[in-house]
Amino acid sequence: MESSHSEISMDIIINLVNKMVKSFLSETSTTTFNKHNAQNLYLMCLYGRVFELGVSALNLMKINDYTGVPVVLRSQLEAFVDFANLIADKEFAKIIGANFVAQKKRLYKNFGKDLERSELPPYSDDGTERAVKGIKPQSISERFENVSLKKAHISAYFILCGYSHNDLAMLENRHIERSDNDYKIVFFKEEPLLNCLRFGVTLGLTLVDTHKMLMEFFGKTLDDDTSEICQMFIQLIEKAMALFKSNE
Repeated sequence: MESSHSEISMDIIINLVNKMVKSFLSETSTTTFNKHNAQNLYLMCLYGRVFELGVSALNLMKINDYTGVPVVLRSQLEAFVDFANLIADKEFAKIIGANFVAQKKRLYKNFGKDLERSELPPYSDDGTERAVKGIKPQSISERFENVSLKKAHISAYFILCGYSHNDLAMLENRHIERSDNDYKIVFFKEEPLLNCLRFGVTLGLTLVDTHKMLMEFFGKTLDDDTSEICQMFIQLIEKAMALFKSNE
């Protein structure tokens, strides 16, 4: 799938993100951190989550299967926001735990409404509840706002949520084709090129920001090869933005 714009295409984005993933993970493998420090430990876990989801989205892009890409990118963006919060606040791991406990309690409360007592799965506490006692859960919007990403929440994240929640606008865009005064239902329609480019830019930018933040946190300077790849991607984003504006 190529753009009519000679300087940017999905192939270019995919190849660069692929190089980016290899370079970033290689650099991270030599990073020293304290696994007995909760902030260090969960930062590395969240970093891994961001990159695993990123590679899943990248693999779908490689085979031109974009149906699941925005759903994966939404989860990746959520992981990135938690990562950014933990970078900023060493106590944020407790909020992640408090969110989990709140969801677990809500789930069991709902179970009790519709299931017989004998059908209820056993409730167990692995110590998380005691560890986060008194900690207030946070909504996804609060987590975005904590790290000055409110704009991303009401733009990129909102759009990705539409794909995940199957809202009417997304359903019509994906499955209805109109012609004259009629329309038909279609399945497996090819995603418009500009949407694919936006997904690719979102994926790459999330990986770049995550890696830079981790390296800065641990006081590491980016390798020359890594810096070059980051710069190449920033230049690619500038070209993509120009293309988006020219098609508005």
